[in-house]
Formats: sequence, structure tokens, C-alpha cells
Amino acid sequence: PLLQILREARNYPSLTFPLNHSRILQSVATHKQLLEHDGFSFVFWLYYDTSEITHIFSLFNNEDKGFFSITMDNDIILINGQSTYIHIPNKQWCFLAFTYQIESCIATFFVESEEVWRETNIIIKIPIGQISCRIGPEHKNQTRVSLGNFGFFPSCYTDLIKVINSLGPRSIQIKGEPFFYYTQENMRSLTGYALSAENRTFIDILFRFFKVEILLPLFAQIDLKLRNGQESEFNVIDIVSIFSSALVGGEL
Repeated sequence: PLLQILREARNYPSLTFPLNHSRILQSVATHKQLLEHDGFSFVFWLYYDTSEITHIFSLFNNEDKGFFSITMDNDIILINGQSTYIHIPNKQWCFLAFTYQIESCIATFFVESEEVWRETNIIIKIPIGQISCRIGPEHKNQTRVSLGNFGFFPSCYTDLIKVINSLGPRSIQIKGEPFFYYTQENMRSLTGYALSAENRTFIDILFRFFKVEILLPLFAQIDLKLRNGQESEFNVIDIVSIFSSALVGGEL
């Protein structure tokens, strides 16, 4: 049961970023050459429970004019204001990824690492000068949409998208070479991050106060015998699995 609880906890982030206000992230000017050559990808975990238009991710030039955006209208993803007709499931955490290849002018969108939308002859011009990224809307609102882990990469291929998805929304690992990537570990550096109390389990609370040391007594169970004198089926592999799941769950 403990291992099952730990594995289930990995499906929910403990830190999130609500999209009810704006956050300007660092400039990607130093990576501009990569953007112009390879294109870019934005990967993110999303939870929504609203029918409002939600601004998720935008790119701006040095005059603060947007040249790329990912938004939601009800449950449909829009790219630069154009509908993809992709419906996102509500009231659950979902992994999404957009990628754009400059040379081929191909844009693709992934849901849970499966390609669900592809458009050719999409022209996204990388402007001259500094480029900045914005998460959320320009003005504060009451939308009930949150991001879990999210990041901005050079154009990703399917294999990397699958790897990032497999880590789950609670991971603190960073794969590939992102321009930036916010996980359950470094999201605290963002102004406006939120602790998702509804996603916290009893296990989370124990680990927050006692850390991973609370699992150490499990090793004492290896040599214990059952009442009938037989050896317990609980073994080192079980303990290692529990430790592994706990560490992957973060906050230890």
C-alpha cells in the first residue's frame, strides 16, 4: 500500500503556477541564434477547470509586441489565435507540447506525448532584437488554470517529448538542453507559485517534516519473521522501490 500511495502521488504536482496573472520570464536573447536555426518547443503540464479564454505562453519582441502565443478557449488549444480543434480533458493533469521547426515550417502539438495536430507552411518569424517570454495573461484575472512543470526548448523531437512526459508532473529532473525549465524544485523562484494543498497526501506531510529518514526503519523489517515463524516476503527490492518512488516524488 505504501508503494502504491507513493506512485500515485507522482501523478500530481505539489507546486504549481496559476495562470491568473502574468509572469515575464528571462530574455532568450542569448539563444536567439538557436531559435532562428532550429525553431522552438514549449512543453508543459496543465490543469484547467474553466470556460474562459486562457493565455498560456507568449513570445514578444523588444517592443513588447507578441509574435507567438498558445491560448485556450474553453477546452480548445489555439496557436497564434487559430484553433487546432484539440480538446484538452478538464479537471486532470495533462502533458502538452508544441514544437516548431523553422526549416520545414512545420508545427506540431502533442497530448501525452502523442502527436495530435500537425500543420505545414506555418510561418513564425523570429524578430530582430531581444525576445522575451510571458506565462499567463497580460492582466490579472480569475481563471482556474494552472501549470505544473514547464519549459522552453530548442525544437524537440518526439523521443525527448516522450521522455519528459514519462517523468510525470512531480519530477525535479531536467532532460535535454532547455532555454529554461521549471520543475518542482526550482519553481519556487517564480513569483506567484502556489502550493497545491489539494494535491498533498499524508505521505507528503510526513516527508516534509521527517524527510526520507522516515523510511529507514523499513530495513529492520527484512529479518522479522511472521507469527507462524515463516520469513516475510518483504525484501530489499521492495524497500528500494519505495525509496525510489519517494525520491522521484520530490521534496525529500
